[in-house]
Amino acid sequence: MCPGALGGPKWQHASYQSRGEVAAKQVGAAVREDALSDLHPMAELLASCPGMTKENVYYLEQRRYIRPIKQRHGKIERNLYTTEQLELVKAIWRHRQAGDLPREAYQRALREQSRGQLSIWPDEAAET
Repeated sequence: MCPGALGGPKWQHASYQSRGEVAAKQVGAAVREDALSDLHPMAELLASCPGMTKENVYYLEQRRYIRPIKQRHGKIERNLYTTEQLELVKAIWRHRQAGDLPREAYQRALREQSRGQLSIWPDEAAET
């Protein structure tokens, strides 16, 4: 029986796939499951930042401060955020609540992330 007679082109048949391709698909599925567990929906992001609205998050996306991963479910598309983006948004929101302008809040949050710590004191006090 010819592989093409199974309903699809010959190249889609399992006999035409190398063992490496099959192993890569299995590893890829495991990596995708781990990657999806590291992603957070909009609701989780909003729950971690009290007082923040969707409009605030959309503003950060519009300014390219964060770039969510788009996941399609039929006609609906939802935004998923990595853990790093979630921490960045928390820091930005904390600075916004303190009265910083959006750009200043973003820059301070980036500095905190690059230091690998969350500063308790304002930057002026930490630098003197």
